[in-house]
Amino acid sequence: RRAASCAPAPSHLRRAGVAGRAPPPAALPVTGAVPSPQALAGAAMRGPRRGWREPRAKIVNGAWILLLVLNGLASTRPSLAYNGSPYDVFTKLEVYLQPGDGTGGSPLNEQPCIALLDNLDRLVDTSTNADYDGTYISARFVSSKMPSEARFAVLEQEGNNDPLIYPRAEITDGWANFTGLKVDMLAEGYIINFYSEDFGMQVDSEPFDVVLGPPFELKVLVQPGTASGGLAFLPQPRVGIVDRGGNPVVSVNAGDVTVAICQVADGYGCAANPGGSLLITDISGSAQVNLINGEAAFAGLAIDVAGNPYQLVFTTTYSGVPQQYVLSDAFTVGVGPVVEIRMEQDVSGARGGMPFDNQPIVSVRDAGGNIVTLDANAPPYSIIQLYLGNNPTAALLSSELNSTREIYLNNGIGSGLDFMINKIGQGYQIRFT
Repeated sequence: RRAASCAPAPSHLRRAGVAGRAPPPAALPVTGAVPSPQALAGAAMRGPRRGWREPRAKIVNGAWILLLVLNGLASTRPSLAYNGSPYDVFTKLEVYLQPGDGTGGSPLNEQPCIALLDNLDRLVDTSTNADYDGTYISARFVSSKMPSEARFAVLEQEGNNDPLIYPRAEITDGWANFTGLKVDMLAEGYIINFYSEDFGMQVDSEPFDVVLGPPFELKVLVQPGTASGGLAFLPQPRVGIVDRGGNPVVSVNAGDVTVAICQVADGYGCAANPGGSLLITDISGSAQVNLINGEAAFAGLAIDVAGNPYQLVFTTTYSGVPQQYVLSDAFTVGVGPVVEIRMEQDVSGARGGMPFDNQPIVSVRDAGGNIVTLDANAPPYSIIQLYLGNNPTAALLSSELNSTREIYLNNGIGSGLDFMINKIGQGYQIRFT
């Protein structure tokens, strides 16, 4: 009895390395089974052996009996029924149908079929032995046999969404019929290792190839990296038109991709963001990039206002995929290093030798304009020093409460207490460092 999906065409037999010989025979029947004489004969031997004539079978007392003819003498012996422990009869695995070539991320053109054979290369009848119930043959890649250009390729199985479970097929009537096996990355010479944890056996497939498939979707190939206010993401995002395996379709050289901060009103399902703006910090950067060899690489993208969550939305004019937009993962824009001292309140009400009516208030900010609040733990940003940058009368800037002319920051902001200039005059300018 051979499972329907394990009935190969002659070309498959050649691929499996069994050209010119019969397929794996059915298991020998159990009492009460009524196979055909031809099936029973096939179970007795894989092909002619020296000194043997073609086997025959007949019914004796309601059971099939195998007739063995040797040198003209016929003898009878009961056909064997495998009802013992599977460890006694199951001796090896054979790849009966080899995996076929495929395209990235799509099921292989030919799904493999594994046979459980005994020491005489006969198919083991697992249906009569409860020890086989719920047992599987699993499939995996072995790192030492991976193509060098695809060391991180993933062997997946459609319908199996548990990353902790290898692709597998349940053993049924001596066969393990795989379905939905697929490989994401492109390479030549993949080899699948099929193994049984229950019985401690394994076998390798013949090599097969995975080639580029047709356009399937617009995908973010590189997510926005580390983001600080006003500073370019590191790394910069990259998107592409890819096949089902996520491989850029290099033949796509038409259309462009535009990036923006995703807003609730866009209807893409984004959450409300902190309200920042998308900045282009690189002279060669742009929010709109042409597709070249299936990819669009951005440069100099940044966001000014710190906070979360942000998401970028990429839209394309390429019409060869069903959905013309894709969202980045949600990310946070942090506060960057200090690049600016900003006047929050300027000096006013200045009279010779008297404290200013309005003392200076300053803050330290990153490239996006966000206040850097870690000043107390990150000298030299914890102290702002003052001196006269423009001094037309050679006057002195002083403070009775702070002889060092310093402003101490608290959460990124600091205020003068009693700064004054001792001489009257015009055009004074205070510099803060």
